[in-house]
This record gives sequence, structure tokens and C-alpha cells, in this order.
Amino acid sequence: MSDDIYFYDFNLDKLYELPNFGVNKGYISVNVTFEFNDAGSLEFVFIDEKLQEIIKQHENALIVVWRDFHGFMTSYQFDNRCRVTGMSLNGLLHRIVIPQTVTTLSGDVETLARAAIADNAPWLTLGSEKYFETEVKYSTDTYKTADEYIRELLNLDNAGYRVYADFAKKKFMFEVLKSEERELMLSTNNRNAYDFTETYINKGLAYGGWYKQEQADDTDPVWTYITLDDTLSGVELIDTVLSATNEDEAMQELKAKSAKREIDLKTQKLTRGVDYNIGDIVRVQNGGTATKKRVTGFNMSKEKGFIENPILSEVE
Repeated sequence: MSDDIYFYDFNLDKLYELPNFGVNKGYISVNVTFEFNDAGSLEFVFIDEKLQEIIKQHENALIVVWRDFHGFMTSYQFDNRCRVTGMSLNGLLHRIVIPQTVTTLSGDVETLARAAIADNAPWLTLGSEKYFETEVKYSTDTYKTADEYIRELLNLDNAGYRVYADFAKKKFMFEVLKSEERELMLSTNNRNAYDFTETYINKGLAYGGWYKQEQADDTDPVWTYITLDDTLSGVELIDTVLSATNEDEAMQELKAKSAKREIDLKTQKLTRGVDYNIGDIVRVQNGGTATKKRVTGFNMSKEKGFIENPILSEVE
């Protein structure tokens, strides 16, 4: 796999190829993150006068490809070294607006997501289907950007999505990603993981919430309470005020206010696409405890050498 960075315009025509740093030309470092159900990130530092001019000519429409990461530029800074930042092509969904739903939608998340994209983003081509089975319900009483809409919808069945470029067909593609459970165990004993860091954050945690429920007869909204755990009381009960105006959205908003548990680690002797894929559920053993974690992304970087590690989050 080539380590060069490739640049394309939004017609998917190739503009330039930037090699690893050589004699006063090339990229010095590159760092990218792809997220299962979000926009990810992109950053690279380089020296190349010709590329500077290309970037200036395509400030709002420059695609950046490194290995199997497809991204686009959102900002640059030029001085003695040039820095470009951006996100994965998943972030292009922020350019799309999806209207409110007239009724509550029912179906599997893949079917509903593909329908929303087909109806509101004709420049995106639907990719291969993964065939989900669980039926969910989703509704929104306000217009939303497609990244927020799709993220909320897919979270209902622990799914993700990918936007990528098909350069041969000159098309932008959209597909839903499915989770699968693997037998893979990441641990120091198996010599495939090391440098563990565990993080827990409950700053935004809430178990119950009040929201203004709109009434069908157009009377004033009624403050309504919902909860995820009706066994809690006193100081242990954490309530909040929600911005939603119907029960479905309120429950989605409340579920998002969970505590965040993450575990960072470095891996070795593992290959993405062979040993694991984005969205997979794997087991992680740190000390004497083994827990299930979902691969919610990956990070790739290169400066002195190439590094790739999965991003793991709690399985809900």
C-alpha cells in the first residue's frame, strides 16, 4: 500500500501526489482518525510549494487520500511548514439537511438511513447493503443536518456509516456499517496489546429528564418526565432538562447522556480487515478483568514510522 498522499477535486479528478518527506519536499507527518458513526479527523504537515498553490485553488473542495482513509480539507495554515486539517468524508453529511418526519418512521436502521440519503442527497450513491433485522422507531420534529440525523438513527441499532469516493466511477458512496462479534481477545498475555489507559467521565450523566411535550390539539406544551431507571432516588437520582418535544426524541436525548467509558491501548501483530473491522465487538483484558468493547474507529499516523491502533468504546 502506497504511503503517498493523493489529492483530488470534488469531480474526483486527481490533482497531485505528495510523497513522504525527501529533499525539501513532501509530508513530514500525517495523522488520521476514522470513526464508526462520526466525522473523524485529518491532519498532515508538509513542505511543497506546488501543493500550496493547489490547496489555495481548491480551498473548499479538496479531497485527501492516504492509504484507505478518504478525507477532505477544512483548513490550512502556511508558514515555514504547512499544516492542513480536515475530517473523513463522513463529514460531508454535514452539508445536507433532512426535514422533520411527518410521522414516526419504522423499519431497520439501514433501510431508513438509505431512504433519507436517497431523498435528500442525490449526489451520493448508495453502496452495498448489510441487511439489518431489528425494527426501530425514529422521529424528529425539526430539520437536522444529515450527520446528526444519521448518527441518531444508526445509534438505535449500534450501526455506523461510511462515505467514500469511488474514483473509477467518479461517485461519492454511502453505506451503513454493521457490528459483528469476534473471538479476538486483546491483552498483554496474548501479546497483541499494551500501554492500556482507562477513562471514565460522568460529567454529562443523567437518568431522568423533563421535556416540553407538544400537544396534538395545539394547546400549550406539557412538561413531561421520563426516566431510564425508576429505582433511583435522592441524591443518586440525576435529572436534567431536555430540548426534545416528543417522547421518542426525548428518550434518544436522555440515552445520549450516559457516562463515558473508554479504553486506549496500543496493538501489535494485528491487521484491520483481517483480525478485526470497524464496528466489531472484541474482548479486552486489562489486569484480571475481561470486558467487551466495540471498535468505534481507528487512528493511523506516520512520522518516524507507521502506527495504527483501534479506538474502543463501551458496548451498550
